[in-house]
Amino acid sequence: MRSYNRLFGFLLSIKWSLWTLEGLKFTKSFSIGSAYGSLTETVRTSRRLAIIRFWILYALNNIHFHLMSEALQRLGHEVEQRIGAAESLQEIIHAHSDYLNTLLEHCFLLTDGEKLLTGINQLFHLVQVVRSEWVAVDKECVSDDENAFDIESQIDQIEKTYVECHRFLATTLSKEVAINGKTYLSALVSAFDRRLPY
Repeated sequence: MRSYNRLFGFLLSIKWSLWTLEGLKFTKSFSIGSAYGSLTETVRTSRRLAIIRFWILYALNNIHFHLMSEALQRLGHEVEQRIGAAESLQEIIHAHSDYLNTLLEHCFLLTDGEKLLTGINQLFHLVQVVRSEWVAVDKECVSDDENAFDIESQIDQIEKTYVECHRFLATTLSKEVAINGKTYLSALVSAFDRRLPY
């Protein structure tokens, strides 16, 4: 039961993060300003936050797709076949146990996936930070110059943290495939390795 709690807690964190990012909308500050004219500090900040939001959405959507298609759907089909072909209760228990362990491995919840899980948890944290900055900018807390500089430096830090997190995940995933032979991560390697934000 503990394994299922960890598994569903992790999947829920991914789905909550995606839902949070997809629900972020600027009420007015993002649309103010001309495409070619000078932009206010609020509009510039709003646009930078929107770009960060898209970066994180890209990363989390790739992880979510991997887990839903590679882990849950494909492995679920395999365990159904094994259980259907089982001739004893012991074979059913063994098939379920193998399935659960493989799911935990694919969701980076076993010891050998801790590094990847650390990077993904960093993405979850960034979602919370982006959400709070988004709300602050949307309420136009950038009205005076001191606050504007403060929020700009905060967004600089968010961008830097995301880029470092993305590179960490790309490097770690590449090593998992190349060194440890985890070929089921190849699609994630492709998504992270070739799509660096800058």
